[in-house]
Amino acid sequence: MSEPNGDGSLRGFHKAYLRGLGQRLPARVHVGKKGIIDSLEREVDQWLLREELVKISFNASAKNNPLPEDLARRTGAAVAGTVGKTALLYRPHPEPERRVIRLPERD
Repeated sequence: MSEPNGDGSLRGFHKAYLRGLGQRLPARVHVGKKGIIDSLEREVDQWLLREELVKISFNASAKNNPLPEDLARRTGAAVAGTVGKTALLYRPHPEPERRVIRLPERD
């Protein structure tokens, strides 16, 4: 099993793998015009703890939008990708034996 970079960022092939997994996921959290509020941050944190990978829908394009990166920073996650108005955040479970997603090794 491969791990993200030591600084918490993801390698390119990890992002590609996670984006593949994320295609099947529904958006679990919707960020509206209020932006990132404390209750939304807690909700994302809980989804990440349960599922490690969460798709988030924004009311504006996620590309060139600082909100996905800000939300990732605030929850200790990494942005695996953005498409249109959605972003995919990943954070491995803090207990390795409870991890749901196993990142692939480099080919």
